[in-house]
Amino acid sequence: MEIFITLVHELNVVEIKSPYDVGFLDDLKRQIPKHMRKWDSERKIWVVSNMYYLSSIKEVCSKYFSNVIVKEIWPVERFGDSFDELMLLLTKENKKSVYKALALIVHPDRGGSTRAMQLVNEIFGK
Repeated sequence: MEIFITLVHELNVVEIKSPYDVGFLDDLKRQIPKHMRKWDSERKIWVVSNMYYLSSIKEVCSKYFSNVIVKEIWPVERFGDSFDELMLLLTKENKKSVYKALALIVHPDRGGSTRAMQLVNEIFGK
């Protein structure tokens, strides 16, 4: 079985999406203080509010799941006007293709975050 860990650097959180396993949940709750973790019932994930616990999370996940998949989400960085200059080089069709590719990666329904999707929308004026 596999488990997905997403590191959202901009928010300093770790998101964990796993199959239901009582032993895993008990271990996770023992490793992560209650005030640092919460269950997001809408997205069906655990959210740990500090990356400090990442090594503990990986250790617990490895104990219960054979395939631990870690994905990192970094904030979009703009370096002066260079980002805008790059956008000027793209044709309308290129922009559409790049937007679709990014949306597939960062969309919340595909394991991304709402904030990342908002940033992509902001960049492409959606």
